[in-house]
Amino acid sequence: MTLQDDIKNNQIVLIVVTKTNYQSHIDEIIKAVDASSEKICYAALTKPYNSIIATLKKLNLDSGKYFFIDVLTSTIKTPAPDPNCEFIQAPSALTEISLAYTKAVQEKGCKNTLFDSISTLTVYQEEGEVIKLVHTLINKARVNNLKSVYIALQEDNQELIKDIFMFVDSVIEIKS
Repeated sequence: MTLQDDIKNNQIVLIVVTKTNYQSHIDEIIKAVDASSEKICYAALTKPYNSIIATLKKLNLDSGKYFFIDVLTSTIKTPAPDPNCEFIQAPSALTEISLAYTKAVQEKGCKNTLFDSISTLTVYQEEGEVIKLVHTLINKARVNNLKSVYIALQEDNQELIKDIFMFVDSVIEIKS
């Protein structure tokens, strides 16, 4: 089964990728998620909003079908308000991330969400708090019959990845 098929055929997917392979596979992951839904929430946890827009442009993907959650830009500067992006105060603001996800679903009509990369949140918050967030987000997706794709970097936090394994429908490990 291809990455795109796995994302289309499963509601909640965890993609585990090594740090060394992340850059070479992120474009493929974005394209697979893009093909799976008409309206997508992109939770940008490793790069700011403007970088993700540039990536979508490079891949010839329509950024208009996306709503963004950006946890990084506000830590550097006060961003100008943007109707297509919810700027979170800091990566440690997990409640704010959860509320932004709810906004993406209820107000923006997102049917799929890409969390890139959920494991980096453990740099800013305790593992247990990140697990609670992921569990809450997955439950919101299941209750609302939405899809979610979580990227986790293999080297970041093995315990977090093991815990997320329990909540998802499919795990894709990208090793090369």
